[in-house]
Amino acid sequence: MAAAAEETRRRAWTPRVPLTAAERRVDFVAHNDHIIQRRQAVERYALPVARRLAVAVSRFNLPTNAIEQELQGRLYVSLARSVDFGYQQVRRELRGNRPTIRAAVRFPGIGQRGRVALAGLPGIHGLVRERSGMVAHDVADAAASAAHKSETTPGLSDVSKVLAVRTAVDKALHNDVLQLVGEALNLGRAAGAMESSPVPEYAMRSEQLDERTCDPCDGLHGEIALVGSSEFFDLMPPADCEGGGRCRGIMVFGE
Repeated sequence: MAAAAEETRRRAWTPRVPLTAAERRVDFVAHNDHIIQRRQAVERYALPVARRLAVAVSRFNLPTNAIEQELQGRLYVSLARSVDFGYQQVRRELRGNRPTIRAAVRFPGIGQRGRVALAGLPGIHGLVRERSGMVAHDVADAAASAAHKSETTPGLSDVSKVLAVRTAVDKALHNDVLQLVGEALNLGRAAGAMESSPVPEYAMRSEQLDERTCDPCDGLHGEIALVGSSEFFDLMPPADCEGGGRCRGIMVFGE
């Protein structure tokens, strides 16, 4: 009940600070709902396969390569929805007269991760597939580690061993999925902007979706960079966020 109440409270989104002209183009309510719902949906869709992996490890000591591949596929299919959502949202935001972004241009260090957006949707989908494989492997490692620990713990029943491995798998999958949805959404938004005609000139980091914003993200809210520049990729959430991939910041675009 407490978890459900928390989700309901978070759905009632309100701006942290007054919206800029560029931010007024963004459907923050839809983004907020998407992040909440996709995190749940990705985990829910992948969980049966992850638990089958847990049983294979804890009860039968079977190799998990085939199950890992199936888990990767389920994660990718779900996360691709966030890429496409971000892409379509930005294309909608940039229709018609575009908003103006007025702020000092930020010049941080050179960015790396976000450069995959230069490859467009195919490159981003490739990265999401790679990320999904990493999660599947991480879940398998968590299962193997928990199985080893349960086998060396005196007095555990067979049922307790299976439950211990399943708990470890559930936790690993949950934590990893929280890290991935925001990244997929932001990369989709970046591709949508850079495939627009003409490409918007500026991007601004917005932390309007974060209710418990860390100090670094709070300081980055409102910072801007030229779209496609090294500074743009370096500024893209979750860069500098203390919560890592759980960051709910997005980039908004204008002239």
